[in-house]
Amino acid sequence: MEEGYDIGEILSGISGAIEFYKTAVERDSAMIKNTVERMTKENRRVSALVTGGYHTEGLTKLMKENALSYLVIVPK
Repeated sequence: MEEGYDIGEILSGISGAIEFYKTAVERDSAMIKNTVERMTKENRRVSALVTGGYHTEGLTKLMKENALSYLVIVPK
């Protein structure tokens, strides 16, 4: 490893990073649940859910599993 890196400091941050991404995955489920509930409550058939790119894979997987139609738009 190059000089100047504190391996202890790097390793101490790993658990926080894992927790951050675990929570991000949980947010995918919450976003789908809340969107569908709101659509049902307001009797809507179409909705827009705008998120950051990190959530694309998880959200599209959940929408497929729940037989929800979706369109992903990615900026250039």
